[in-house]
Amino acid sequence: MIIDVAGYCEPAPTTAGLYTGIPEQRICDTRVSAPVNQCTGKETTAGRVLAFQLAGQGGLPASGLEAAVVDITAIDSPGFGHLALAPASVPRPETSNLAFGAGEVVENSVLMPVDSSGNVAVYVANGAPAIVIDVSGYFTSSGSSATEGAEFAPMANQARICDTRTAEVSNPCTDKAIGPGQTLTVAVARIGDVPADASAVVRNITAVGSTTGGFVNVFPAGQSLPATSDVNFAPGEAVAGMAIATVGRSGSVNIYNFAGTTHVVVDIVGWYA
Repeated sequence: MIIDVAGYCEPAPTTAGLYTGIPEQRICDTRVSAPVNQCTGKETTAGRVLAFQLAGQGGLPASGLEAAVVDITAIDSPGFGHLALAPASVPRPETSNLAFGAGEVVENSVLMPVDSSGNVAVYVANGAPAIVIDVSGYFTSSGSSATEGAEFAPMANQARICDTRTAEVSNPCTDKAIGPGQTLTVAVARIGDVPADASAVVRNITAVGSTTGGFVNVFPAGQSLPATSDVNFAPGEAVAGMAIATVGRSGSVNIYNFAGTTHVVVDIVGWYA
């Protein structure tokens, strides 16, 4: 087990460090088959550095950006390896943000600070995967002109708000496995300690026992399904992913399942309001 620390939250009445959620968007995709973007066709062999722009991309502000919520996915590497992310102007970190095996599709959510130019670099330590990067929110910098944003409130104990499996403890999701192309709506505001005015929740979603390979995507209820993914899995796997999920105006989120039938488990560890 290896544990790396990348930052912390503290209460402070300032615009610095406030969080704003945005509709999830894809800003980097190295696959040649993807729509043309800033990363199309870029080689990702071992030892390579993939630099890309965060500020001003995908709904992120061009100025006043301190960090962004980034979901990075490694796809179909011919061998095992790992990736590390860092602001483009700092030395390569000795840590990793994503590890993968040959032929796997693996993703992870990262709170990614940017350099003064709003750029980030991905360091490919081993392997040669296609790389996909999505953004879903951002944190304001010190002196930012932003007047809106939310502060983080951690929960003393994480709360399980949804479990589609048949369980001894019944919950709103019991016996609601998600079929192919289906969407399950889950209420998060006013559930447990989460307040009615929560704009986002820090959630951990686990896909369990899918009948086929695929992915699930979590997005605000009432919004269109984005062309992104949150958790990818193979048949029968139990795969978890942590992220900050923006809450819809109804106080709910949607969970979309791409293929097969899968169970999902959702735990909440904190919120932004």
